[in-house]
Amino acid sequence: MPKKATINDIARNLGLSRNTVSRVLNGNEGIANETRMRVLDEAARVNYKMLGTRIGAQNGQREAHVLLVTKDMELVSGSYFNFTMFVLQPIVRSRNASLAIHFMSDQEIRNGKLPAQISEADAVIVFEILDERYIQLLLDTGKPCVLFDCTVDVSLFHGSFDIVLEDESAVTQGIMRLAAEGVRRFGFVGDPDHCLGFRGRYNAFRTGTADCGAEPHGEYDLTDPETTGMNFRRVFAGLLRKRKQPEVYLCANNYLAQRLVEAAEDLGKTVPDCFRVFGFGLRDYYTHGRDKNSEDYRHIEDLMSAVVMILFDRLQNPRSLCRIVRTSARIFPVTRDDF
Repeated sequence: MPKKATINDIARNLGLSRNTVSRVLNGNEGIANETRMRVLDEAARVNYKMLGTRIGAQNGQREAHVLLVTKDMELVSGSYFNFTMFVLQPIVRSRNASLAIHFMSDQEIRNGKLPAQISEADAVIVFEILDERYIQLLLDTGKPCVLFDCTVDVSLFHGSFDIVLEDESAVTQGIMRLAAEGVRRFGFVGDPDHCLGFRGRYNAFRTGTADCGAEPHGEYDLTDPETTGMNFRRVFAGLLRKRKQPEVYLCANNYLAQRLVEAAEDLGKTVPDCFRVFGFGLRDYYTHGRDKNSEDYRHIEDLMSAVVMILFDRLQNPRSLCRIVRTSARIFPVTRDDF
């Protein structure tokens, strides 16, 4: 198990005093904005835990009310959402805050219907809603917001918000390691226009393949918009019949990686015999998600700690410039034995 980051680690990395870092993480006033942002970004980067414990308590005499807004059945029916909420709720409570969850149907999002609870909320978490108009409607309420991933063009938005993503540099680093093993042909799986996270991973993929001198990636990629629809397995099987096969496919997340392995099986191919498949982010939240010693649990805990830390900082500093905060991530091989 990796060593937990401490206040001393953050102070040393930034060349600041321990007292300064502690004051930022405890929500004290009188810290220069640039210093505060540097500390918070570094805390997220090194996955520092127990962030902002006193910040929630400083929101007057009552607890802070956090509203999480997400899409309806498409997300909540999956273990990923349930696992994330299982980790998020105690983190929010530890900051003297309550968490309410509101599920929006596609029709409600199209019609611009706002959650009734938003008038009671002090701050909002927008969980993987990828509709530009609707995100802006939420921002127009004036509530401090953190977007957990969002649409590709961030410049379209205005308001008091920040974005939390998984660090796509893991993709570049993984490609460089594989290239050092002799891999020359790489393909990317996932629509780069689906969301900001996918776009970042695709750009990191392009950087990695260019830096290691790999063959042109376009002829191997499975980046059609349909690769982010609901019929992944069928779509992937059709694409695999038409495309040249690389030695390694890097998928934008683990769910796509698993569906790609299944599609290969439908065509009589086996992984890793025909090609190798790598996922990104979470490996196996279905089986090990609630095991607090598992790598997946620690990964989601890092993400949700960063979301809550940035949210309460935004609540205290609503006029701060928007920033994108990235937490550590990983890529890993995926075969049928992994799901």
